[in-house]
Amino acid sequence: MATMYVYNIPTNETVNLRATPNGTILVRVPYGAAVEASPSATSGWHNASYNNYSGYIMSQYLTYTNPSGGGGGGTYLGTGTVIGGGPLYCRKQPIAGYAYWGQFQEGTTVQIYSCSTSGWYETRWPANGTNIGYVMSQYISLNGGGTSSYRAIVCQGNTDDAGDCNIFYNKLNNVYGTVLNKGFTPGSNTPNSTRAGSSDFRNAYDYDVLYWSSHGDSTPYLNLGNGQFNSYTEAHARWNSINQRLKVPVFAACRQFDGALNRSRWANIMRQSNIRAFCGYHEGAPGHPYDTQLANSFFNYINAGSTGNSVMYSWHHANQDNGNNSTYMVLVYYNDNQCYYRLPGFSSQTYRDPNRNTDSIYAYASFMTGAVSSVEPPLQNSSILLPYELGVNATVIPAAAVAVPRSVHCSWEKSETGSTFVGYGEYPNTAIDVNAAQAQNLAYAVQAFGSALLEQAQIRNIDTVMFEVFGDGTEGEHIVIGRTTQFLNHYNGIPLVQNCIVITSDANGLHSVSNMWRNVAPITDTTMIQFSTTLTGTERQTLSTALQSDDVDERIKTIEFVYSEKNGRYILQRDVELQNGRHILIDSKTSFISS
Repeated sequence: MATMYVYNIPTNETVNLRATPNGTILVRVPYGAAVEASPSATSGWHNASYNNYSGYIMSQYLTYTNPSGGGGGGTYLGTGTVIGGGPLYCRKQPIAGYAYWGQFQEGTTVQIYSCSTSGWYETRWPANGTNIGYVMSQYISLNGGGTSSYRAIVCQGNTDDAGDCNIFYNKLNNVYGTVLNKGFTPGSNTPNSTRAGSSDFRNAYDYDVLYWSSHGDSTPYLNLGNGQFNSYTEAHARWNSINQRLKVPVFAACRQFDGALNRSRWANIMRQSNIRAFCGYHEGAPGHPYDTQLANSFFNYINAGSTGNSVMYSWHHANQDNGNNSTYMVLVYYNDNQCYYRLPGFSSQTYRDPNRNTDSIYAYASFMTGAVSSVEPPLQNSSILLPYELGVNATVIPAAAVAVPRSVHCSWEKSETGSTFVGYGEYPNTAIDVNAAQAQNLAYAVQAFGSALLEQAQIRNIDTVMFEVFGDGTEGEHIVIGRTTQFLNHYNGIPLVQNCIVITSDANGLHSVSNMWRNVAPITDTTMIQFSTTLTGTERQTLSTALQSDDVDERIKTIEFVYSEKNGRYILQRDVELQNGRHILIDSKTSFISS
């Protein structure tokens, strides 16, 4: 038996509960009353019980959603478009094969309401009519713009650009209707004077999705406009309840998942809350403009195809497609080879809720495994001068006419080949032979892009791994399920950040290919910068001011030159990595901090 409600009658009327179909009236049941009824109907009648009476009620007067006013009980989600290649039945109950009002043709715009029965939306028949009906959610693409039952908060901490926050705000707002913004003004990439604070982070438990953008470190701290706070302490204070709304937190900040202890702490918060998927980084997070590009890619994957992709899959490929292959991590529930929770409200296909008593929490992450080959940078005593600005040749290394399996995702966002997404598929949770996978990546690179690529690029290996995260600060075996080979472009040995070709293989073979390679050349009359492995006096002063410290040497781990994209050109910058994992980019010409 299931709980159903009387509807489809005037609110001041009643429906008859009869001893048999069309038989004697036992009791009159008012509009909106709950009854216990059989899940399926026989000849238009449900077996039902109400106030100690058992009998039959006509199925047209019962619904699974608790009605409000004169209509159905679902929360209005906006409009949706019928997809799937054919007519879609609008049924009188959310039951496959049940009687129907009629069929919506593909492309029809319909009213969409939530439904308590998984896999269905409540709607109206006809499209602008008043009859309550139900359609299978997998054949509906939500158009957004309505007021959803989901809520989100997007927070800007202490970074200098809010482009990534704007992407999350706009994309979430299109579906949810209302999104709270903190620390930035929608439409402006310049953060406002009132940055998001620790209370905003702590109180995010009352939202379905949290996006937090700031600097951070492995303590774990998140940085504000002035100061910082312990993210785990704040979350532990308010998020630990299964009655809270928060389902997907996204930390666009460094090192929140650094180390087994941190990962265990966040996993324990998941077990004690309603969180289903947790996105972040175990090392450095990408800065501007790559965080903005990554945010855009994330939603491209979330919305791709007729069913969208999981949070885990979207976070992985968004990072991979933007050259950030070795630092991302996502925590998810795992059971029956399923761990792929979807972003609430964005997909017509969702996976079951986790069982916290039996389901394990796994981390899916990427780790750099070292270089296959590399182009040596200039020697320390070299007198080489490096151009400050490199111009971008829009022509990428073209892909040959190589057949790509339909199961493989191909991304050519910065290419002129016109290629598009080929297919989508989650990683098989199966250990791979990393040497065989690497060989396949190299073979495909030569086949698709030519053997010169192997000589021209800095080549790096990155492993995608899965492992169980226990509650006592320990972890299960790290199982390699994907091997990524990154072919990184460079100028005279200086890396061009996120200018690369990325090829990945998994247990099924070739998994994904991304082409972000762009040729470069020095800008005419550009300033030339002397190569050095040490900071200039002005750069050192800039760093001391930023860190509010006179003794910066103890805080510096490495100093490198990199070319980072800015306004369509590559700018020579100092990449200063601190002992806590934070990266600071210093403009090599102006000595100003870039990111």
